[in-house]
Amino acid sequence: METVDGAAIVISPGSIHNHEPAPRHAVEIRRFRNSIRQRGLAENIASHSIVDQEARLYSEAAMNVGRLAAVRAVAWARHRNRPPVTKTLAHWIATIYSQEWGPELRYINGSMEPFYQGPLEILRNNGTVHFIGIVFNNAAFIRNMSPHLNSVKAICMDGTFQTTPREPADINQLFTIQIILNNVAIPIVHALLVDRQMETYCRVLQYLRFILINLNYNNMQNITDFEQGLRNAITRVLPEANNTGCWFHYIQHYSLCTKSSTG
Repeated sequence: METVDGAAIVISPGSIHNHEPAPRHAVEIRRFRNSIRQRGLAENIASHSIVDQEARLYSEAAMNVGRLAAVRAVAWARHRNRPPVTKTLAHWIATIYSQEWGPELRYINGSMEPFYQGPLEILRNNGTVHFIGIVFNNAAFIRNMSPHLNSVKAICMDGTFQTTPREPADINQLFTIQIILNNVAIPIVHALLVDRQMETYCRVLQYLRFILINLNYNNMQNITDFEQGLRNAITRVLPEANNTGCWFHYIQHYSLCTKSSTG
């Protein structure tokens, strides 16, 4: 059917016009969602920051979508665009340094400060190098906090075996070191480790002491669980510190023993 500019469009009586009109802000909503998704994939910025910035440009659409739903949309877009899962933890290093995934994986959100600090390795007596894990920390934050670190009198160390990536399968634990500053626990080291050996813990503590920060360990209180390998490593690497057990783990173990004996 030919049309003429300005002519009316007549719908024949036999036609059924049954679709609803598009919402008032449908085009703006589509643009808003596309914009936050594209920025989520292209920029190393927290999801909520992207949403807040774009909401200033698409205010009506942002109100219709909702802030929580928009943040989830950014997170979901990033989740669908993830690097391939490697077979071993050691193979992660190549992915982290790759041109495709490096900018997203190596740095702290919203800055070019590195969060990934490199592999942890042990030199064996026979000259071979044994890979034990990878380490992360916010070195810029620690530099900014350096004037206050002399007041640190307690440090906490613990590994979690449940809250870890399921793949690669050789990840054994996420080991975290925290300092207590003004009664606040501040994590300063995160290490993904492949085992729980004493020499592995020694290497992590060497990184803490000789590479990251050199706290005053004289009479420093080291709070850990009762894992013997970790306690032995602390005695070797931080001999001047006081190695104490964790009250929570002690009560937990005591409670389990009490229940088993009365059950």
